[in-house]
Amino acid sequence: MLFHFYTIYKSLEEKPDSFDTFSSWAFTVLQDFNEIDQHLVNTREIFVYIRDIQRLKKWSVTGTFKETEFIKDHYAFLEKLNNFYNPLYQFLLEKKIGYQGLMYREACNNIDVYLEKNQQKKYFFIGFNALNKAEEFLFQKVLETNNSDIYWDLDEQLFNSNHQAGNFIRKYKKEWKFYEKNSLKTLSNKLSQPKNIQVIGASKNTTQVKYAGEILEKFSDFKNTALILADETLLPITLNSLPKNINAINITMGYPLKDIPTTSLLFSIFQLFISQEKLQKTAENQFYHKDVVRFLKHQSIYKLLSQNNASLVDDFTEEIGKENLIFIDKDKLVQLLKKSGENVQKVLLSLFSSFTTVANFLDRILDVIDLLKEDVTDLEKEYLFRFYTAFTQLKTLQSTYSYFTDLKTLMLFFRQLITSETLSFQGEALRGLQLMGMLETRVLDFENIILTSTNEGVLPASSQQNTFIPFDVKVNFGLPTYREKDAIFSYHFFRLMQRAKNVFILYNTEHDAFGSGEKVGLLRS
Repeated sequence: MLFHFYTIYKSLEEKPDSFDTFSSWAFTVLQDFNEIDQHLVNTREIFVYIRDIQRLKKWSVTGTFKETEFIKDHYAFLEKLNNFYNPLYQFLLEKKIGYQGLMYREACNNIDVYLEKNQQKKYFFIGFNALNKAEEFLFQKVLETNNSDIYWDLDEQLFNSNHQAGNFIRKYKKEWKFYEKNSLKTLSNKLSQPKNIQVIGASKNTTQVKYAGEILEKFSDFKNTALILADETLLPITLNSLPKNINAINITMGYPLKDIPTTSLLFSIFQLFISQEKLQKTAENQFYHKDVVRFLKHQSIYKLLSQNNASLVDDFTEEIGKENLIFIDKDKLVQLLKKSGENVQKVLLSLFSSFTTVANFLDRILDVIDLLKEDVTDLEKEYLFRFYTAFTQLKTLQSTYSYFTDLKTLMLFFRQLITSETLSFQGEALRGLQLMGMLETRVLDFENIILTSTNEGVLPASSQQNTFIPFDVKVNFGLPTYREKDAIFSYHFFRLMQRAKNVFILYNTEHDAFGSGEKVGLLRS
């Protein structure tokens, strides 16, 4: 999507930004476009509204308002958002591809035709909560056929009070024409039944995870038990802290790619050539010694080179220290690698060859990944395969568009890519302990629940949003803000508690630099 957007952007701008500068703001613009389309906002109206706000900010009675170049650029950029939206939308329609919001908007345009063709079908909507405007429109269109029904999962106590967990469903009951003739179905009364709830404070994240493991040791059967991580970055620690009595586990959350050891190896390869260029050693094809040692001492490479000679890397780094070498040339690396296997020698020497093109560099990365897969665990093989597909896709995009002009641009893009990418797991859903994030608990019920990291700023996540649309504009056009986000997480939390019998809620007692160590507000109350 980013590459398509840059193609459109370049065709519209006289002096377009470079691809790395463009990608730094384009991700946010695409998110805003997506949200605008999901909520069926009139794009011309909202962009004109934003433009007029910027013009008002510049207005001055005395005419003495002073604009810096930075402010001028910012205002000009916000005024151009509508210029980007329509060409991108039409381009994607012609290509028959699109982001989620575009597909929602097109679905709303085509729902009448679809229902006309499928009059014999019956539809059921089950277990939803927070709907965007497009979903509300589609649901109501289908419900108007009188050949469908909708079931919510909410407790009467939350619905009948002013509790934020029931905000959305109360709104639908009040506003939808469907409920003028129909009652609200499947309200439960399980939340008020007696439950064993323990709120436990633990110092630091590691202690929380270790204590969760101690709780799990006391269970003999995990068939109806869930360990829920409000902070999903704790997954790696958790997997290493589970007790031995757990013989089956189903992970329904992504393992962040940025936390995988292979990521640091890939960045160390980028750094070899970026430092080389920065230190002006490209002509001699010499590498900064710290970058070389970092690469060789990465666990994957160290293990690879230690298969034939356990002290190969250690001897090499010791020699660098003795000779006080600042830069390492390829001849020195040839001496190191001549004792390794033929294939290892070929791939690694090719890696340290002079940089030619981005496409060639991507080929070298793919060769290294291919080399590493020979002697690894099944899980490590999954990591490598995920990176292999990512770099293959980057290679395809580069051959099609050639937007990566240098390694620095490629590395910045790769850094952005892995912050949002996760490695998905597949497991047996009906066996063993269920390990999941908060969003994966939707419409699932467990008797035993262990919930970690119930701290302010974690549950729900921080209210900061990357957007170019101001808060008051969002409110005016019915776009979601942090208030709706809080209500969504409140619903998830209390819906999870509805039918549970034993609940262990853990929070971090240590305050960080910003004072966010306190337990979440709903626990204090």
